[in-house]
Amino acid sequence: MCDSIIDGITYGKGASCLKQLVFLMGWDAFTTGIKLYFQEFKWKNTNLGNFIGSLQKGYKEKKPDGDLDLNAWVEQWLRTKGPNKISIDYTEEGGLIKTFKIKQGFCKFGDEVYRQQSVNVGFFNDDKKFVEHYVTIKN
Repeated sequence: MCDSIIDGITYGKGASCLKQLVFLMGWDAFTTGIKLYFQEFKWKNTNLGNFIGSLQKGYKEKKPDGDLDLNAWVEQWLRTKGPNKISIDYTEEGGLIKTFKIKQGFCKFGDEVYRQQSVNVGFFNDDKKFVEHYVTIKN
């Protein structure tokens, strides 16, 4: 018998999803959406649609020309199982990276679905300074 429906997987996936939302939406849009959510639904019961709807409003408020569809994100991230595998292909010449590609694949027991993901990728430049790049992966 299950003692609880809240377990390590639930907390881990929930935290990962919130972190990915921050990366995809941007901090300002995410926090605007959270504020809208708490203002509209304080002292009320809510559901996922209410939460995502508030985040979408916050996104549109901060990024009116943005094209992020959080309902599609829900289908990709919350209604499918398993993670995606992120890998890189690169070529180098004379100790310098010439080409660099980030690829998304599937894991053995997960659904075969590509998820829009945003990550930070860091490199050292010619001056040996660390440079970080924000990258969104769409397949």
